[in-house]
Amino acid sequence: MTEFQVWKTIVDWVEDQGGTVFAACPPGSSVYDYKKFCIIDLESKKRDEPDILFSIAQKLYIIECKPTQKKCFSQGLKANSNESDVDKLHRIKTSWEKGHYIQQIINNYGIVPQNYQLCIGIGYAAAASMEYPDNEITYIEVLPDFTVNFIEGTGN
Repeated sequence: MTEFQVWKTIVDWVEDQGGTVFAACPPGSSVYDYKKFCIIDLESKKRDEPDILFSIAQKLYIIECKPTQKKCFSQGLKANSNESDVDKLHRIKTSWEKGHYIQQIINNYGIVPQNYQLCIGIGYAAAASMEYPDNEITYIEVLPDFTVNFIEGTGN
């Protein structure tokens, strides 16, 4: 399964669940049906573009997608990046909790962050034997039949 298939399945699943997709950047594509999700940390000046920003009920999710779970925990491919997607999500959550993104989220996506509980997570194609090494994050597994196994993290 490709990263795009993982991304598309999760976006469709969110909408089927009655959730709202605020922003979603399809991997490797220039076709956008949604706003692009981009946030800049005011302290570090790091610019991040997570794959999906959505809400279900009073929870707001920031999700990174990869074709496999292992790739979510691997260091980045960029020469200056020694940070995995999971590391990046934890950094984003820490900055969010300091209030660094509030005005950007309000201005760019019309979301009042204080009305939501922030949850971070990864989306990937499910494999035969899965492990869940970080209980602080949500795991969204896309099964071979393109259904979703949603495993809420204890930190969310």
